Amino acid sequence: MKNPWLVSIIPMLLVLLFITPTAKGKDYYQQVQKSPAELYALEKFYLNDSQLWSKSKQYTIALHACSYVLKTYPNHPRALNLLIVFAKNGIPLTTIQPYFDKALQAAPEQSMTYFLAGKLHQETGNAAAAIPFYHQAITKDPERGFYYYALAESYLATQQIGPAQTALKQALNLNFDITKLQATLQPNPAN
Repeated sequence: MKNPWLVSIIPMLLVLLFITPTAKGKDYYQQVQKSPAELYALEKFYLNDSQLWSKSKQYTIALHACSYVLKTYPNHPRALNLLIVFAKNGIPLTTIQPYFDKALQAAPEQSMTYFLAGKLHQETGNAAAAIPFYHQAITKDPERGFYYYALAESYLATQQIGPAQTALKQALNLNFDITKLQATLQPNPAN
């Protein structure tokens, strides 16, 4: 009979031997074009485990698995997205924020990293802090409608209706499907 713990740890050890983090970390978006197999292995053995631990509400263990990926690729979008889930579920923002700071330093030209930093603040209840990050993301890549959608949500959460309408119009101009946001703007018939 196979030991499930041993079966799961051997591939992780192989990944550790062949994929070691660099001091600064690599840019995920450049690496995905150069060596997708390396990323696939790292994601399979660390992020999939991190998601499983997260589903069982073991966020501290999940954070450790995720942090290895972020040491290698500080701006890995799936890993950063998992950190947002951890922050929403009790891991202190002071623990999560340094990962985002490092991601922004490692690849300041990547708009998605700014978007995810904004999402971190928005999802943890600080929509006002999210707005500058969304603006940075839009400055770097103005063709992504969901950036404007997120910006509009943050503006709505901070009661800034005029800027929210402007962001919504831009999202519409980029053919972004905003039915979810439009539904939240409709009056509730039950009231």
